[in-house]
Amino acid sequence: MSYKKINIAILGSTGSIGCSSIQIIKEKLNLFNIEILCCDKNLSELSNQIKTLNPKNVVINNHAIFLKAKKKYSNTKINFFNSFDNLKIKKKLDITICAISGIAGLQSTFLFLKFSKKLLIANKESIVCGGQILIKEAKRNNCKIVSIDSEIYSLSLLLKNHDIKNIKSIFITASGGPFFKKKKLASVSVLDALKHPTWKMGKKISIDSATMANKVLEMLEVVTLYNFPKNKLKVKIHPQSQIHAFCSLKNGLVKFVGHNPDMRIPIRNSIFDDIYYKNNIENFMENKSSVNLAFYDIDNKQFPLIDLGYKILKLGEVAYIIFNVINDFLVNKFLEKKISFLDISNYLITLFSRKELNHYCVFKKIKKISDIDEIISYSNTLCLNLKL
Repeated sequence: MSYKKINIAILGSTGSIGCSSIQIIKEKLNLFNIEILCCDKNLSELSNQIKTLNPKNVVINNHAIFLKAKKKYSNTKINFFNSFDNLKIKKKLDITICAISGIAGLQSTFLFLKFSKKLLIANKESIVCGGQILIKEAKRNNCKIVSIDSEIYSLSLLLKNHDIKNIKSIFITASGGPFFKKKKLASVSVLDALKHPTWKMGKKISIDSATMANKVLEMLEVVTLYNFPKNKLKVKIHPQSQIHAFCSLKNGLVKFVGHNPDMRIPIRNSIFDDIYYKNNIENFMENKSSVNLAFYDIDNKQFPLIDLGYKILKLGEVAYIIFNVINDFLVNKFLEKKISFLDISNYLITLFSRKELNHYCVFKKIKKISDIDEIISYSNTLCLNLKL
């Protein structure tokens, strides 16, 4: 049986999600045309990808690495670009995987929704900051947005089968990160914070998982994507990272979606939609003689950002963007060893206790993309004023 090839772009191809996506693509490489790879500066990994995937176009944001790669592959037919500015996309891509981490991925997400039939978004910051403008632009361009974040992907499967009016509550789960039930966190190192107990992830998302900022972003993502009632949205600690979302129905049933803590599972299912390819992967129910699943309420003293998350939900989309930008900034400062681990949460909570910031969140309106840029600029000013 022959299939029409899938024209695909991978943005952030050398990062954690990008590499996982490419592992999946390589399993059925004959089904794909690799139209675009985009990365920052990891030339070694990019070279491996070029050798295997033979992409038509490569975008490298780092200018020095761009020059090296262009020279190295001067005898090939691959087109190299230092930005998206001169990249010509003549025909709509079937899939774009948006895996550029942090706020940096927002611009490319907006750009590629114009040229893609489907965006698989691992960069939750794009959804949170893009908000309803991103959703409207996607509809206008006939582009389907799919979150490949494990919790949001799992939740989408539950919401597909149940009317919101019949749902009592929905729960997204959090592993608790490396410091669950640990109290003395004032002196934890960057290395300690990066040691996630169940997931293999990039640095930024690993720190977000440890502070629970990642779960706040997912709460904002749920409301943005599904317009789900804020008071029905809850979080549970689930250290095994096997159940990713569940809903409590008004008829007394509770329905779960789970899978092994492996990002390739939601990515694979989102790419293929169960049409071309079904992988017979063992799951946690089949490959163990006993299965222990535990769920805990959030300890607000240990994870104060969850309470802040509910406050930000009430403040609205402007607050979503500000939280996102400031958290990005603080995580980078922690990774640079300029602030302590606890400073990340403390600075965020302190900033959102300011009356002038809350006033700005309530009265600033988002009507166009330039408004998002203005709020990001305002947020960057707040970061600079911290003088870390």
